Amino acid sequence: MKKFFNKVWLYSMVLTVAAGMNACSSSDDEPENGGEGLGEVPALPTPEYESSSAKYEITQSSSSISSIELTASGEYIIESAYSYRGVPQKKSVKTNTSCLLLRQPVSRAYNGGIIAGKYVKISDTEYILEGFGSIVIEGNTSDAFSLQITPSDGETTTVAAKKASELPDSKINDALCRTWNIDDLGVKITLNKSIIYDKTKPASKMDELLQESQTALANYFMNHFGADADEFDPYEPLGYYATQVIITKSGTYMVKYSNGGLAVSTWHWINESKGQFQFSWDYDNPDSSGNGNATNYVSFKGQQLSIREVHTMSEDGVALTTQTVYGCSMAK
Repeated sequence: MKKFFNKVWLYSMVLTVAAGMNACSSSDDEPENGGEGLGEVPALPTPEYESSSAKYEITQSSSSISSIELTASGEYIIESAYSYRGVPQKKSVKTNTSCLLLRQPVSRAYNGGIIAGKYVKISDTEYILEGFGSIVIEGNTSDAFSLQITPSDGETTTVAAKKASELPDSKINDALCRTWNIDDLGVKITLNKSIIYDKTKPASKMDELLQESQTALANYFMNHFGADADEFDPYEPLGYYATQVIITKSGTYMVKYSNGGLAVSTWHWINESKGQFQFSWDYDNPDSSGNGNATNYVSFKGQQLSIREVHTMSEDGVALTTQTVYGCSMAK
């Protein structure tokens, strides 16, 4: 038990820094969709810029920009050829997982590799990207494009591009792919059948929630397994929290943070009918379990979206389950 306790504590430290409750259970006992069904997928209003949404991948090797994406909700995402998407603050080697909010958000500054903001549609081909400049998109029947990019403080350059593949229109894709406000965060920790912690708080109270969950886990091991208080490090506040998540049909999964930071990953369905998806920080290997997590689910209740991150660690019949639930509403 001492060996497992040490692993559990390492794992719990990863959790708390992650702002995400991991759900640990054995693979045989893990319920579908983190214990929730997919729910009735709602017919939500079509985002204002659905017809303009697309990701343009720059194919010209000399370009300092790797892609420009226009989202259905009227936001743009620019990634440079040297993008830094955020790295895990801490990572458990034993669990080999990387939660979405285990990322250190990067600055919005362009030289950080990622810049995002609102865009204004001037015509079907011309867009003003607030805080950056403008682009003009020209295409032909071979699906090749050229982009005229004009930064606010620079000269116009024209680069070759191609349109990234997109998910087909469907009830769930149409409902999911838009900008969501993260309203609240839930954390649940169980050890086998025992519930150690299970609370939900406003997203802005993330540090408070994580501190409480860490304290609850420490108290549980002190009360049940004789652990000493000095074996547990004090909680270190993050000082920021996730405010929005943007999900696109081009496979982008971007999180905005209260400190103005951004983190960008890719995503794809594992089992669409169950709402199971995977995100990855490895653009060259989107199926890499070491750079993302495949045990994630979405579910709907009315027009509200829940995103669940579920992780598992077990040994010798002892299973620690942690689960993070992000409660989301449509961004207006």
